[in-house]
Amino acid sequence: MRDMDYLQWPFFDDRHRGLAAELDAWAAEHVPHDHGADVDAECRALVRKLGQSGWLRHAVGGTAHGGAGEIIDTRAICLIRETLARHSGLADFAFAMQGLGSGAISLQGTPAQRERYLTKVARGEAIAAFALSEPDAGSDVAALACAARADGDGYVLDGEKTWISNGGIADFYVVFARTGEAPGARGISAFIVEAGTPGFEIAERIDVIAPHPLARLRFTGCRIPAAQRVGAAGEGFKVAMRTLDVFRTSVAAAALGFARRALDEALARATTRRMFNGVLADFQLTQAKLAQMATAIDSAALLTYRAAWQRDQGRSVTREAAMAKMTATENAQQVIDAAVQMWGGLGVVSEQPVERLYREIRALRIYEEATEVQQLIIARDLLRSVAQDAAAPATAPTRAYRAHRAHRAHRAHRAHRALTTACDGESAMPSAHLDTFARDRLPPPELQPVYRFDLPALQFPPRLNCATELLDRRVAAGEGDRLCIRAPGGLRWTYADLQEHANRIANVLVHEMGVVPGNRVLLRAPNNPMLAACWFAVMKVGAIAVTTMPLLRAKELGQILAKGEIGFALCDARLADALRDAVGQAAVPVRIRCFNDTSPDGLEAAMARQSATFVNVDTAADDTCLLAFTSGTTGVPKATMHFHRDVMAICACWPPHVLRPRPDDIFIGSPPMAFTFGLGGLLLFPMSVGASTVLLEKASPNDLVDAIRAFGATVLFTAPTMYRNIAARGDELRATPLRRCVSAGEALPAATRALWKHATGIELIDGIGATEMLHIFISAADDDVRPGATGKPVPGYVARVVDAHGNPVPPGTVGRLAVQGPTGCRYLADDRQRNYVQQGWNLTGDAYVMDEEGYFHYHSRTDDMIVSSGYNIASPEVEDALLLHPAVAECGVIGVPDAERGQIVKAFVVLHPGHEPGPAMVKALQDFVKQTVAPYKYPRAIEFCVSLPRSEVGKLLRYRLREGGPS
Repeated sequence: MRDMDYLQWPFFDDRHRGLAAELDAWAAEHVPHDHGADVDAECRALVRKLGQSGWLRHAVGGTAHGGAGEIIDTRAICLIRETLARHSGLADFAFAMQGLGSGAISLQGTPAQRERYLTKVARGEAIAAFALSEPDAGSDVAALACAARADGDGYVLDGEKTWISNGGIADFYVVFARTGEAPGARGISAFIVEAGTPGFEIAERIDVIAPHPLARLRFTGCRIPAAQRVGAAGEGFKVAMRTLDVFRTSVAAAALGFARRALDEALARATTRRMFNGVLADFQLTQAKLAQMATAIDSAALLTYRAAWQRDQGRSVTREAAMAKMTATENAQQVIDAAVQMWGGLGVVSEQPVERLYREIRALRIYEEATEVQQLIIARDLLRSVAQDAAAPATAPTRAYRAHRAHRAHRAHRAHRALTTACDGESAMPSAHLDTFARDRLPPPELQPVYRFDLPALQFPPRLNCATELLDRRVAAGEGDRLCIRAPGGLRWTYADLQEHANRIANVLVHEMGVVPGNRVLLRAPNNPMLAACWFAVMKVGAIAVTTMPLLRAKELGQILAKGEIGFALCDARLADALRDAVGQAAVPVRIRCFNDTSPDGLEAAMARQSATFVNVDTAADDTCLLAFTSGTTGVPKATMHFHRDVMAICACWPPHVLRPRPDDIFIGSPPMAFTFGLGGLLLFPMSVGASTVLLEKASPNDLVDAIRAFGATVLFTAPTMYRNIAARGDELRATPLRRCVSAGEALPAATRALWKHATGIELIDGIGATEMLHIFISAADDDVRPGATGKPVPGYVARVVDAHGNPVPPGTVGRLAVQGPTGCRYLADDRQRNYVQQGWNLTGDAYVMDEEGYFHYHSRTDDMIVSSGYNIASPEVEDALLLHPAVAECGVIGVPDAERGQIVKAFVVLHPGHEPGPAMVKALQDFVKQTVAPYKYPRAIEFCVSLPRSEVGKLLRYRLREGGPS
């Protein structure tokens, strides 16, 4: 019996119907129902038959390489697998493994790889295998241990794979191995390894109840050319998941084929087996069982071909494929068991059709993720839908309804994580974000830098929440009573106090404002304890903090709101007017809660209603937690995304190796926490060692010195301009316990370093960092300072100086600074990503020189290079020379157009009180520069001004000088 009525369902068109009918007739003639003892030989023969008859063309993509179409037709491979399984389990296996084994090459292979392998696969001239599973990594694919180490122009592969179908007979294997670009799933790459490659062996052949070629593979120093890597480095997990996504639905189709064959056998038995003056089919119990079997098959078929049809329409079928695979395999097991029961004793005789089917179906309930995993995937998707529904905007919702939706979303998320963690960790749920805005706008893998995790402290687990690590773990360890934050006016918070404030705010965010993981929350305040508590609250709820400079105006805030599609804000009440103006001008719906607000609608009142406990969202290590806007020295700020692991990485690299903080240190400084230099130096770094920090809302030079004295600060973070300004009070600072002084934010002039050392006796710790990199990546400890040098790459980072083509230049040569490390640039949907990241390196926009000993010397910003009469002149070098003159308080140097020289050097100078501007001072400064540096570098034009344009963090805004001067 051949029930083909289902082919009239609307999922199929005429070519599918013709394909199924043609294959059924071919299989009836060419595919044996059983096979001999030599399974390997039979499998090879089936591959050749399938290839010669053109059926394997449907298993590969690309007509130029033998495929039936440019992309794989999911409905076609499902129909083929169902039809073949109905005739022979081994024939289905032979077809399926050709598709799965070569699927990665169809999807991600290079033209050369496709030409070399796919053509032979389609013809049945080469057998493919898919090598993913390991002894300790089945469903938890992200836990792979097999490793491929980069070595010269290739890789060296070591490790084992097991349960590999076609193992021992395949001509090539697509092998997935850890290459270490990132922790977990994002550090895996795919490689083609041909049989017979030195260092590759079949360690063991595996026998199972339904005989198929199956083996354990071993790789020992197996060298693979780089040209054999499939897809980009670190993208192997995605390659594997895409391949499995194509073929998972077809597993359900194979189960359907087994079930239909079992129903055929049951009907044959029921209508011929005579009992009690009739046949078995006369009994109502038999009829009921047959009805259940037919219904189970049709329900599974509907789910299977719905998923296949949807995938061919280009839709995501995560839930649909899981439902199909789960239902089809479980229903087939029941149908086959019922068929065996109808056959009675004959049903368990070896090699009887129903006995073979009984052995075949059992493996499919485990293969390509077990039934229990499929159930968790379905539940995860359902819970995500509930949470997204709760987070969806509504027309004028009531506060109570919004709170109900948010509470439901939070509960759903917690249930979601509990399920997926029990399942297989990162591979089942790589992100905790229900709002996928940030992940959807990450740069494509080829435009991201290479990430390095070379230090033991950088081996992060797949699940990581930085609030848990920096705050909650310390309280849980019994250190909650340690002093954490101080502020003028006598405010003192312990770590437990900060945790309680953050927990209450987290509950407000979730239960009253409706925040769900992945939402962006704008934070607007001067440096104060409530800002710190808000920042940690956002981390705890799995949202993304967007910290903003306090002095931004409505227009600038509006740009940030629009670019980040921000729907929530926590704002100091004193700064709320500009934010509300921005919301009104941009017509962006933003839910705002103000703190330092005594009204009933204020954040403090809401906190009082909420619990002091909160269960942190179990975020992924690579979930975005911070959206940092560059300080905008070009006038066009960019937003860069940083992960939870990035926050912990900067705490593991620069502080312990360069700053060397102690738990009894007291940190203080002037940079806003909206600036990543301030966030690290005034919050993250002190908390990483259990130290305390002083947060100042006002940090003028005198305010800062007074606070250092009043609080007994030991570690200072500020910019070079501030060090020049407060050096005059050096005698007072010598009397304090101040011991570490960090300069960053702009280049440190040699004159400023010398001035500070003379005034205080303390050697400045210089460092270069970037918003894109999150914090400092080149620096030198105060006992390793070299004159004129910024330092060496911080442990965990590597750096080099390159030419315009990205090639390293010899020591002593000026070039572009290129950096790699555990952090890197990820601009939010910005074409400028291509400029910052090239060939896997972060190009910071700085010109540097590396000396013979590996110390890096700052030269200029690459966009600040002045070319005058063929000479390259660095703006900072001229500025350093001018600052050595006793009359100069501040200066900024740019190049301006000149008809004769192309450009000339122009200086904008702020004089110390008591010095008069004028032609005499111009000449004095020009002569002084000529005596200090090469004469051709002197400023041919000098303009005196009252002040220079600077950003909130003290960076000189040279673009403003170029646009028209300091005004």
